[in-house]
Amino acid sequence: MQARHLGKSLMMGTMLLVLLMVYVSPGMTQPKTDTLRVGVSASLSGPYVAWGTPCYQTIKTQARLYNETGGVKIGDKLYKIELIVEDDKAQSEPGAAAINKLIFREKLDYILLGGPSTAVALAGGPICTKNQVLFMSDGTSGPGLSSEWPWSFRVIETEYERSLALTVWLAKNKPEIKRIAYICPDTEGGHASTEAFLEIIKKYSNWEKVAGEYFEPGSKDYYPVVTKVLKEKPDLIYFGTANLGDTGLLAKQSRELGFNKIVLQPLIQEAKQITAISGVKAADDIYNPNLTYDITPEMKRLTDAYYKEWGEYNGLNMFACDFLYVLVQAMQKVGSTDKFRVKDTLEKGVFHSMVGPGARFYGKERYSISHQWLRPVCVSHIQNGETKVLAIVSPDELIRLIESKK
Repeated sequence: MQARHLGKSLMMGTMLLVLLMVYVSPGMTQPKTDTLRVGVSASLSGPYVAWGTPCYQTIKTQARLYNETGGVKIGDKLYKIELIVEDDKAQSEPGAAAINKLIFREKLDYILLGGPSTAVALAGGPICTKNQVLFMSDGTSGPGLSSEWPWSFRVIETEYERSLALTVWLAKNKPEIKRIAYICPDTEGGHASTEAFLEIIKKYSNWEKVAGEYFEPGSKDYYPVVTKVLKEKPDLIYFGTANLGDTGLLAKQSRELGFNKIVLQPLIQEAKQITAISGVKAADDIYNPNLTYDITPEMKRLTDAYYKEWGEYNGLNMFACDFLYVLVQAMQKVGSTDKFRVKDTLEKGVFHSMVGPGARFYGKERYSISHQWLRPVCVSHIQNGETKVLAIVSPDELIRLIESKK
């Protein structure tokens, strides 16, 4: 569970980068280039636009990188990637409409992302299964996978996997933590995230839950809920699925009211963006699963290209980086774009994540189907406005932890 895994990740990442990316020299005879059309359901407006836009931009940058190097070699063909995007607004009805357009108007077999929204993941699952369309979705709070929807794959770990890695590390390395509380969004995802966290602390720690409050996302005044929680003198407060703006304000107002202990935030959120809202000191001692941009050569290449294209670095590159990347790997493994063969490969294969090796789909016991993506999870700490990676928990280690407490 230590950062020594990083060196191995970097070495294997370099080898895989050579294998996966296609570089065609001018003197080589180039195969005929076909087009691989891929749908993207993205939250380009609505409550999660701050997540949806950079997630879509990440996939767009990845497609450009593949295309600039000649395309993707799959079997004996070379493919240029064309993305077709629809705005799902991070809501159920617009999400269903966006996915229906991609299936029926665009005639697509592959849809990525499904918005950073449980509602869109839930809307898309049955539609894509009915029409046998591969849906590589999000919905990080937990719902969205089902044995009844065998065409849905969640290509980002949930708060359960991230909170598990963070909780086990903190329970071992911060023995002063005894009393915990939560302040989480009053949404379906917020409640699911909280329930998962409470399940984890019961199984993997000796922490006692002493307080908990839910809030309306997008509020500006969190002083009342923070005040209620602080009366119980917690050593740690869990923010669950609080979005970037809410996380910054919660941190700021908690510190102003005298809370100077640990915050646990299981979402990948950029330290500089949090501190822009909270202030640098207020963000100190936030533990989250954030990664550094150079965690692997592939990740560095992507984030540098994203900066060049969009004018910023964004922690959500790490959130969305594996959707297109894993789809391409599966096609290359099977040597075909046939959706049935690709689906079978995704279910059975071990893949390289852009953040490290050994990633796979797991989760039959927890989600009723092994379509939950599991990749290395970082345990990170914000201090003085910067992210420091303290440990990396491998997929094998996480699976062992999960199986030990069945």
